[in-house]
Amino acid sequence: MNYQFPVIEHIDQVRAAIADYPEFIIAERESLLIANYNVNLENTFGDAADPQAQIRRECRGLKFDRDSGVIVARPYHKFFNVNERLETAVAGLDLGQPHRILEKLDGSMIHAVPVGNQYRFCTKMGITDVSMGAEAFVARNPNIYQLVQ
Repeated sequence: MNYQFPVIEHIDQVRAAIADYPEFIIAERESLLIANYNVNLENTFGDAADPQAQIRRECRGLKFDRDSGVIVARPYHKFFNVNERLETAVAGLDLGQPHRILEKLDGSMIHAVPVGNQYRFCTKMGITDVSMGAEAFVARNPNIYQLVQ
């Protein structure tokens, strides 16, 4: 996917981009608003050249401050498997360039999010049972917390 990632600063940009796409949600979790998708339909993420589609591609757990609407965390962007879409077809991949092929594993993406005067660990849906497990792990291994400060 060769495009510039969009600059997203406020929840209103996301609301405009997902307005006609019911597969997206904005969930409220504690002091956060979270933009996410529930299902990947044929046109959910659209054409990479479309600026609104570029914003939708970022809705994979974007976190905004509930009160101000300002973005506070941007986890990894939506990516697609080889041959999942025309833009990731093997025929279009330049394997002559330096690259690394990795196995995609299932699991929950954990990332640090500033909440108040501390960092909390979240999944793409915010503070969840899974992320609480990560927080318990970090509490037992405080040197890990230093990585996000």
